[in-house]
Amino acid sequence: MKYILSLFIFISPVLVFAQSEEMVNDSLVKQKWEELKSSWTFDLPKTGKGAVDIRTFNKYKSLFDSTAYVAGDIDAVYLPDSKSDSTYTYLLEYDSSITFDSYAHDIALHFYNLKIETDTQPFKITSTEKEIIYTVIRKVTGEKKGEFVIKDEAPFLGSIANRKEKITELKDDNVKELEKEVSGWFDKRKDFTYQFQLTDTIQIHFNVSNVNAISISSITKKEFNEPPICLNDIDGDGLVLAEDNCPDQKGDITAKGCPDFDFDGVADSLDACTEVYYTLGNNGCPTNYFKDKFSISFFAGLQINNCDLNLTALKNLGYNQVDFNESQQGSITSPGLNISPVYGGDISWYFVTKKRNAGVSVGLNYTSFSATYRFNESAVYTFKANDGVNDYRRRVTIAGGSTEGIKYHVLDFPILFKYRNRFGKPEKKEEKSLQVTNNKNKEELPWSWEVSFGPSVIYFNNTSNYNVNINFEGLYQIDTLNPTQFTYYDYYDNGSNYNLALTGKGLNNQSPLPGVDTVFNFLNANSYDFAYNKNYSGQDKKANRVSVAINANFHVSYRANESLSFKIGVSILAAPLADKSEGYASLQNTADTYKSFYQSKTNSFYITGGLNVGIVIDWR
Repeated sequence: MKYILSLFIFISPVLVFAQSEEMVNDSLVKQKWEELKSSWTFDLPKTGKGAVDIRTFNKYKSLFDSTAYVAGDIDAVYLPDSKSDSTYTYLLEYDSSITFDSYAHDIALHFYNLKIETDTQPFKITSTEKEIIYTVIRKVTGEKKGEFVIKDEAPFLGSIANRKEKITELKDDNVKELEKEVSGWFDKRKDFTYQFQLTDTIQIHFNVSNVNAISISSITKKEFNEPPICLNDIDGDGLVLAEDNCPDQKGDITAKGCPDFDFDGVADSLDACTEVYYTLGNNGCPTNYFKDKFSISFFAGLQINNCDLNLTALKNLGYNQVDFNESQQGSITSPGLNISPVYGGDISWYFVTKKRNAGVSVGLNYTSFSATYRFNESAVYTFKANDGVNDYRRRVTIAGGSTEGIKYHVLDFPILFKYRNRFGKPEKKEEKSLQVTNNKNKEELPWSWEVSFGPSVIYFNNTSNYNVNINFEGLYQIDTLNPTQFTYYDYYDNGSNYNLALTGKGLNNQSPLPGVDTVFNFLNANSYDFAYNKNYSGQDKKANRVSVAINANFHVSYRANESLSFKIGVSILAAPLADKSEGYASLQNTADTYKSFYQSKTNSFYITGGLNVGIVIDWR
């Protein structure tokens, strides 16, 4: 026990001395901290005018070891973002710490209105015989002179170099002018002020190896911190709010901070030709360029229609075993030209060239007209049939003088390739938009022409109003071996005495009394089916057809305002309708309903030409 007591008496002065020394060090460190806090803003002036307080400046520097380093904090410049070579943002010029005197010199030279706020007292995290480390959270704000933020023209000149190959109409002389404009702005940057803010956690390393000369050996970052933010350039395009018309969009100098891909001074949001360099207005487009990508047009007019039709060839008839020798195709007279109103519209998309002078369209045109066709030569169809007892040749004749009046309803669905161009003298209009950065008048050529051509699907929805006279007759052959019987013939010999021709003309020629009507009525009363000059009149609403047409149009337009133009033009349409008549039969029996010859879909040709006027509504 006495040994323990003796040991305690021996080491007590040592413990007391150590505790006393630590308390002294803490007291001196806190004093240094207060001196640091009172001097680390250097009493910089609140505006760009005035000088640094040299005493405060020297007081700050006196707190550090001669070899001390300080971590960079708010002294940012406009540099390429490490995450993207093509993106620029505000970063520290150096990645690691710099000497304290270099730091002090740069801050004093670059900044004014510097403020550093700490919400809490420093917190000691490490204490040794040679070093005490304190941690503190601080908020730093300050205003930096533009010449020390934008230190290089390269970011802006580089944008021109990267895009120039993608910009139409940008000549070498224009590039030189742009570079000169960038240089002028680069010189002007000295008048700009960039406001920076940073919140970070730092560690202050105090050297306490010499109690009589405690100093700061370094100031480091406790952990990785985000770079400072520029409060008056949120979009990071290098232009401060006072110079930036689009503060929320990264833009270009030429459009005062608004995106301007082609550098012509017209913001992309207002530039109808975003990849075409043109500075004389017209929404950033040359006078011979079109600003609209899309248009919708409506028109009305008159057109001349001609539809030549043919009767079905005998080989394409749908009757059973047609006797070509005893049949004839017949012919009709087409009515010639018909004038009709036409209405239509289309939607166009111009995308083939940057001038927007070529594109495609889809549309719908409608016209309606009537045409009367007259049988000027009878159509005679002779074919194998059976009268209920015997096989014979039945003859159906559509008599000359019969007519069909066809009411055409024509729908045309064109898909056209379009090409247009402007002409005339430019019109100058006052520029009302405040966002267009150049002050020159807007110029545009108000007149334009357009040619279009291409295929279409054409649909004929027609009604035939027919008035036809038809004969139903028969050709029989008497059996040469048994004269009381009829036999079916393979070849009808008009000179043979064994032929029996039950035809209207033949019966009337033999004896007008009782005549063909009496004979046919007698036969029909005995289950036969004959008629002479029977009239059929009515409507066939199924005279429809679908085909492919070729279209060509030309029109001239006058632009009334930004979105409306008036146009006048001519159009031609040709539809060669291929022969698809196989299987056609107008009717076989007297009780059948007449079927229009238009349903035969014989080889025909439809052509129109017209004049029309309309409006065009444009949008981008």
